[in-house]
Amino acid sequence: MRKHLKGIRSYVSPKNGKTYTYHRASGLRILGEPMTAQYLAEVRAAETRVKPPISGPPGTLKMVIASYLESHEFRGLKPATRQEYQRIATELSSIGDLVMRELTPADIVKIRDAKLKRRNLTVANKTLALISVLFSYAIERGYANDNPVRHVRKIKRPNNMPRKNRPWKLEEIDAVLSRSHVSIRLPILIARWTGLRQGDVLALRKSDYDGKVIRCQTAKRDVFVVVPVSETLASYLDASDVGSSPTICNNSRGETWTRDGFKTSLFNLIRKLEEEGLVGKGLTFHGLRHTMATDLSELGYDDRTIADMLGQKSEGMAAHYSRDANLINKLAPAISR
Repeated sequence: MRKHLKGIRSYVSPKNGKTYTYHRASGLRILGEPMTAQYLAEVRAAETRVKPPISGPPGTLKMVIASYLESHEFRGLKPATRQEYQRIATELSSIGDLVMRELTPADIVKIRDAKLKRRNLTVANKTLALISVLFSYAIERGYANDNPVRHVRKIKRPNNMPRKNRPWKLEEIDAVLSRSHVSIRLPILIARWTGLRQGDVLALRKSDYDGKVIRCQTAKRDVFVVVPVSETLASYLDASDVGSSPTICNNSRGETWTRDGFKTSLFNLIRKLEEEGLVGKGLTFHGLRHTMATDLSELGYDDRTIADMLGQKSEGMAAHYSRDANLINKLAPAISR
């Protein structure tokens, strides 16, 4: 029996010895065991995300995008960053005939402002960031002489603009938990009690929880975190340890959540609660991370303790393992309070 389908890549992390599997074309991580029903379903879902290849005449934006997306620089990015760049690059293909040597800072400003008008501030600034990466890539390969993005500023967030990823209020947490299906409730509870990012919560495997502590490697910062589990969260985690899925958080069908699937389900729930006046605007999953930090700060914990809780310090794997016990002793009182 074949171990993997064509187009699937696996590698063993030298830091923790774990095996990670990815769909090459989309960059999506495959969580299911090789050739199982879950594995095949995840591969099919990843294949639907793959966009047609972008191509164009030498020196054009479209050509540089196509080359960059096939480069080792792009493949070396975190999966979430690759997905984000892929989406923005696809949108940029509409102006792909522009010749990169001819683009000026004024042209870049027009592209940035058009994104702001049609989308939002975040997309506009992320588009700016990707174009800068593309110019750096093009300069190294002789397709451009200068990076005009250096002379273009990001758009600042207006002072009167609602805070992004604001902390959740206690009544908002109660409202969402009371109206959510257990498949949505569990990820929210984990984030609320650990401060983990959405991608890390959804990727948690049953082996990452030993009944008292959650240990996992974060995807964005590649930091090993150790978080003592509160009694409240433990009761939900212990009750969820059923089924054949290797992950803790699963959808209503018992399958591992996809990032987009969970995001859509949570957004639909929050939108309904907004319409009913039960939660305010601007509620996001990432806001739970801010909630954790805010709660600890208000309880009087120092920045180093909060940083340890949120996995903000990057150290070697051996050092992290050696301080597991100290971290548990240090953070357990915080969880208790």
